[in-house]
Amino acid sequence: MATKKNAANRTTKPARNAKKSTVPRGNLDPKREILPLVMAARAAYNIQIETGNIDASTGFDEWRREQVMQVVGKPGLTALLHQDWRPVMAHFQMLAGKDDAAFALHMRSGRRTDKADARNTHENSDTVFQVIKQALRTHSYLARTPISQIIADKADATQGPVPSSWIESIKLRAVSIALHQAAEKDIIGEAYTLIVARRKFHVQAATFEALRDRLNHGQLAGLRSTIINRIAAREGVGSPETRNVGQKQSAARRPSDPF
Repeated sequence: MATKKNAANRTTKPARNAKKSTVPRGNLDPKREILPLVMAARAAYNIQIETGNIDASTGFDEWRREQVMQVVGKPGLTALLHQDWRPVMAHFQMLAGKDDAAFALHMRSGRRTDKADARNTHENSDTVFQVIKQALRTHSYLARTPISQIIADKADATQGPVPSSWIESIKLRAVSIALHQAAEKDIIGEAYTLIVARRKFHVQAATFEALRDRLNHGQLAGLRSTIINRIAAREGVGSPETRNVGQKQSAARRPSDPF
């Protein structure tokens, strides 16, 4: 009895408050806004995996969160506000090759000025520009270097045997480039990219390097998507039915377009 009485009289310590989540909560509607974003992200993810722009081992959720952080600086879809929806949706549409839809959505949302858009910094723009340059360098290297040298370089880089599946993939890409060159289509390089940027954004730039300063972060991201998708088409990577849908529709309206 004494034990029970002591236990009953013992002061009970208040429960510790659970740690509050530091992740900000947004105000998007789960069905009307978040679900379409997830579907658009999944379509973009599948295209990027198919074209080899991201490693197949990268998880969808991880990749999606990284893209949202890159676009609006927030850790995920549930942290988005209503004003974030259109920029994020346009970003996923661009990555899925739907450039026309992305551009139309971007225009409806109202383009922010460089001063108002926190992403339009020299550092962010330069990062995207460097991705474009690297894609052009890789494409040029594959087009101009003998297969035997490419395999040897790969072996030196990995310090081991080169998988036969990788060699076969490189050979197929090189053959696709050669077929385009036989049709008098040069490799996609800086001059090509400069022309695309001029037509796409009506920008006055004398050189490829000038695009870094002439285009804002959003425009450079759009140019990156276009160039990577067109390189994939030249190299025969991915599915022709799903690759760069927006560009194919634009090409159908411009039969004289040399690209």
